[in-house]
Amino acid sequence: MKLLLLALVPAVLPLTGCSIINMAAGPGNYERHYAADTAKWSIDGSIQDELRKEPPGGYRTKPYSRSLWDRYWNSVLSGYLTEVPHPQYRGPSGDQFAAYIIRERQKAGLPAIRLTPENRKRLKAAGIPTGA
Repeated sequence: MKLLLLALVPAVLPLTGCSIINMAAGPGNYERHYAADTAKWSIDGSIQDELRKEPPGGYRTKPYSRSLWDRYWNSVLSGYLTEVPHPQYRGPSGDQFAAYIIRERQKAGLPAIRLTPENRKRLKAAGIPTGA
Protein backbone atom coordinates (compact mmCIF):
# COMPACT_ATOMS: atom_id res chain seq x y z
CA MET A 1 0.00 0.00 0.00
CA LYS A 2 2.82 2.41 0.87
CA LEU A 3 4.49 1.60 -2.41
CA LEU A 4 1.29 2.42 -4.27
CA LEU A 5 1.04 5.81 -2.51
CA LEU A 6 4.66 6.61 -3.30
CA ALA A 7 4.04 5.75 -6.94
CA LEU A 8 0.96 7.99 -7.09
CA VAL A 9 2.64 11.10 -5.66
CA PRO A 10 4.74 11.85 -8.78
CA ALA A 11 1.72 11.17 -10.98
CA VAL A 12 -0.63 13.45 -9.03
CA LEU A 13 1.85 16.27 -8.33
CA PRO A 14 1.64 17.83 -11.83
CA LEU A 15 -2.15 17.98 -11.47
CA THR A 16 -1.85 20.38 -8.55
CA GLY A 17 -0.53 23.06 -10.89
CA CYS A 18 0.53 26.31 -9.31
CA SER A 19 -1.43 25.81 -6.12
CA ILE A 20 1.52 24.33 -4.24
CA ILE A 21 3.83 27.06 -5.50
CA ASN A 22 1.31 29.74 -4.52
CA MET A 23 0.99 28.26 -1.02
CA ALA A 24 4.76 28.29 -0.65
CA ALA A 25 5.01 31.93 -1.78
CA GLY A 26 3.66 33.15 1.54
CA PRO A 27 1.68 36.19 2.57
CA GLY A 28 2.43 39.41 0.77
CA ASN A 29 3.75 37.69 -2.35
CA TYR A 30 1.31 39.49 -4.63
CA GLU A 31 2.15 42.88 -3.13
CA ARG A 32 5.90 42.26 -3.38
CA HIS A 33 5.95 40.94 -6.93
CA TYR A 34 2.81 41.76 -8.89
CA ALA A 35 0.81 44.71 -7.49
CA ALA A 36 2.89 47.42 -9.22
CA ASP A 37 2.72 45.64 -12.58
CA THR A 38 -1.03 45.23 -12.22
CA ALA A 39 -1.45 48.94 -11.43
CA LYS A 40 0.66 49.99 -14.45
CA TRP A 41 -1.21 47.56 -16.70
CA SER A 42 -4.52 49.02 -15.53
CA ILE A 43 -3.39 52.62 -16.12
CA ASP A 44 -2.02 51.81 -19.58
CA GLY A 45 -5.24 49.98 -20.51
CA SER A 46 -7.39 52.89 -19.37
CA ILE A 47 -5.34 55.33 -21.44
CA GLN A 48 -5.82 53.12 -24.49
CA ASP A 49 -9.58 52.96 -23.80
CA GLU A 50 -9.71 56.74 -23.60
CA LEU A 51 -7.78 57.07 -26.87
CA ARG A 52 -10.34 54.76 -28.53
CA LYS A 53 -13.10 57.00 -27.12
CA GLU A 54 -14.54 54.19 -25.05
CA PRO A 55 -16.17 54.89 -21.69
CA PRO A 56 -14.01 54.32 -18.61
CA GLY A 57 -14.23 51.25 -16.40
CA GLY A 58 -17.27 51.41 -14.18
CA TYR A 59 -19.17 53.39 -16.82
CA ARG A 60 -19.27 50.83 -19.64
CA THR A 61 -23.01 51.20 -20.17
CA LYS A 62 -22.69 54.95 -20.84
CA PRO A 63 -21.41 56.61 -24.01
CA TYR A 64 -17.97 58.19 -24.16
CA SER A 65 -17.73 61.59 -22.51
CA ARG A 66 -14.90 63.80 -21.26
CA SER A 67 -16.71 64.37 -17.98
CA LEU A 68 -16.86 60.61 -17.29
CA TRP A 69 -13.14 60.33 -17.98
CA ASP A 70 -12.42 63.32 -15.73
CA ARG A 71 -14.48 61.69 -12.98
CA TYR A 72 -12.70 58.36 -13.53
CA TRP A 73 -9.18 59.84 -13.50
CA ASN A 74 -9.94 61.98 -10.46
CA SER A 75 -11.07 58.86 -8.63
CA VAL A 76 -7.93 56.94 -9.67
CA LEU A 77 -5.64 59.84 -8.75
CA SER A 78 -7.36 60.28 -5.40
CA GLY A 79 -6.76 56.62 -4.65
CA TYR A 80 -3.08 56.81 -5.49
CA LEU A 81 -2.56 60.09 -3.66
CA THR A 82 -4.22 58.96 -0.40
CA GLU A 83 -3.70 55.20 -0.36
CA VAL A 84 -1.50 53.59 2.25
CA PRO A 85 0.23 50.64 0.56
CA HIS A 86 0.31 47.12 1.93
CA PRO A 87 3.33 46.64 4.23
CA GLN A 88 4.79 44.04 1.84
CA TYR A 89 4.38 46.26 -1.25
CA ARG A 90 7.55 46.84 -3.25
CA GLY A 91 7.16 49.25 -6.12
CA PRO A 92 6.49 52.83 -7.16
CA SER A 93 4.70 55.09 -4.70
CA GLY A 94 1.20 56.41 -5.24
CA ASP A 95 2.73 59.80 -6.10
CA GLN A 96 4.84 58.14 -8.78
CA PHE A 97 1.79 56.43 -10.26
CA ALA A 98 -0.11 59.75 -10.22
CA ALA A 99 2.77 61.41 -12.08
CA TYR A 100 2.84 58.47 -14.50
CA ILE A 101 -0.87 58.96 -15.29
CA ILE A 102 -0.42 62.68 -15.98
CA ARG A 103 2.75 62.13 -18.05
CA GLU A 104 1.48 59.19 -20.13
CA ARG A 105 -1.82 60.89 -20.92
CA GLN A 106 0.11 63.98 -22.10
CA LYS A 107 2.39 61.82 -24.26
CA ALA A 108 -0.68 60.21 -25.82
CA GLY A 109 -2.07 63.64 -26.70
CA LEU A 110 -5.04 63.42 -24.34
CA PRO A 111 -6.43 66.60 -22.79
CA ALA A 112 -5.49 67.58 -19.26
CA ILE A 113 -7.74 66.15 -16.57
CA ARG A 114 -10.15 68.66 -15.07
CA LEU A 115 -8.94 68.03 -11.55
CA THR A 116 -10.99 68.30 -8.41
CA PRO A 117 -9.69 70.99 -6.02
CA GLU A 118 -8.54 68.23 -3.62
CA ASN A 119 -6.54 66.41 -6.31
CA ARG A 120 -5.05 69.65 -7.62
CA LYS A 121 -3.90 70.46 -4.07
CA ARG A 122 -2.51 66.93 -3.53
CA LEU A 123 -0.64 66.92 -6.84
CA LYS A 124 0.82 70.35 -6.15
CA ALA A 125 1.90 69.22 -2.65
CA ALA A 126 3.58 66.17 -4.20
CA GLY A 127 5.37 68.38 -6.75
CA ILE A 128 3.62 66.73 -9.71
CA PRO A 129 3.05 69.03 -12.70
CA THR A 130 -0.52 68.72 -13.92
CA GLY A 131 -0.07 69.96 -17.45
CA ALA A 132 -3.08 72.22 -17.11
